[in-house]
Amino acid sequence: MPQDLSPIARPAVSARPTGKPTGYLFDDTIYRALRELGLAVRIEFDIEDFKDFIRSTEWPIVNSAADPAFHDFAAGEVFWMRLSHRGETVATQVFRMIMTDDYLGMIRDHSLFFGSHPSGFRDFRMLPSADDVPRLGGLVVQLTGLYVRPDWRRARTADGMRLVAAWTRLSHSFTARNLMADWSVSLLEQHIATPRMIEDLYGYPHAMRVCETYVPDFDRHEPVTLVWMSAEELVASVASRPRPAGQPGPRVPHMAG
Repeated sequence: MPQDLSPIARPAVSARPTGKPTGYLFDDTIYRALRELGLAVRIEFDIEDFKDFIRSTEWPIVNSAADPAFHDFAAGEVFWMRLSHRGETVATQVFRMIMTDDYLGMIRDHSLFFGSHPSGFRDFRMLPSADDVPRLGGLVVQLTGLYVRPDWRRARTADGMRLVAAWTRLSHSFTARNLMADWSVSLLEQHIATPRMIEDLYGYPHAMRVCETYVPDFDRHEPVTLVWMSAEELVASVASRPRPAGQPGPRVPHMAG
């Protein structure tokens, strides 16, 4: 039987983009802004080192949700970023990767905080407003352990952004680019759960008080605010810039009690 030996047309292969990328691990603009301040970023995997550092500060609280003392974490399930200046730690941020069908359910049954250990909370109650939180499932990245050294809290990048805002946006860019999260979340105590802190400095578009409990580390009853954003909102958060202090914004996160 005759054979067709003519060359076979092959589909064209798209060339790899040749333009300059906007960053790989991090957003390049934010990373360079921190470098211009003489700051260095490191990704760390030893949470015990974080615990030792944070317990040496004026706010020596380790969130039990990211504490290996209460959880049998897999390798890389929890890690942290360190921002340093001339070898001295200036800021920290802890990441915990959680695969779950119901993140809020993990708050409700305390497994988020204590795993299979007995709960350390007293007088815990979920608030009715928690019913208004969307179902947070899939890969949920929880940020905790955010700390900025007092003498650096007024520092600003060349374009005027507060260090805490640049640091959180660098964390969001890392989450979006590398962790492929479905959601980014954080839990905030009352004194920092203000609209300006949540939306402008931390970059979260959604907030809701979800529970209150007696927290032994604080030695008081504490309302707890959940902040969250979707994968799409993560990208927008990295590009956002905080408003100047005192300038009203177009929207305020809903802070139901």
